[in-house]
Amino acid sequence: MIRPEIRLHNFNNYVQNYKEIGRYNESFKFKILDELTAGKLNKNYLGRLYGTNPTSINEWIRKYERKDLMNTRIKVETKDEITLIKELQKEIEQLKKILLKLMPIKKAMD
Repeated sequence: MIRPEIRLHNFNNYVQNYKEIGRYNESFKFKILDELTAGKLNKNYLGRLYGTNPTSINEWIRKYERKDLMNTRIKVETKDEITLIKELQKEIEQLKKILLKLMPIKKAMD
């Protein structure tokens, strides 16, 4: 049987953790997103400034559908890379056609 002191201690920890997790209201979240929109501060700095995690900020961005604030990746390719990609895509298509021609022969052999 669990002693009452332990139950009370666990309950107090639960309440304290719950308060830490659920402490941000919508106006606070919008304030963070507005500051992020201004472009002067990044997510990491805002997180440190306001005591929140950048992951939480990303969740708010998704929740309020502010995709303009999400990090974007830009892929830079040289002309040689683009040419190589196109050649490989053509080769893949040729191999697919050859494979399709060989499929009926394989079925006939089985």
